[in-house]
Amino acid sequence: MKALIAVAFAGILVALGAALLFLVRDRGSTSRTVNALTVRVALSVLLLLFIWFSYWMGWIAPSAGPLSTLVAAGVVGMTTRSIPPRRRLRPHS
Repeated sequence: MKALIAVAFAGILVALGAALLFLVRDRGSTSRTVNALTVRVALSVLLLLFIWFSYWMGWIAPSAGPLSTLVAAGVVGMTTRSIPPRRRLRPHS
């Protein structure tokens, strides 16, 4: 699963690089830049849809990530005191 997502992301970056290359070389005389950007957008949408579908099917699951592990271990201090309190609004009478 991770390899497929990495390959799709690499394809997105390659299409973006190709668009930049075509933009510099062709100087706007051809539509290759637009075509490469269209491919990039299509790959991005397909990747997003694939990730959503994988989550829906249960193939992937969200994780808390490495930051929560550091917080739990006390390495990084994130407390509720660091967040300013919200102002309470008075109810309308």
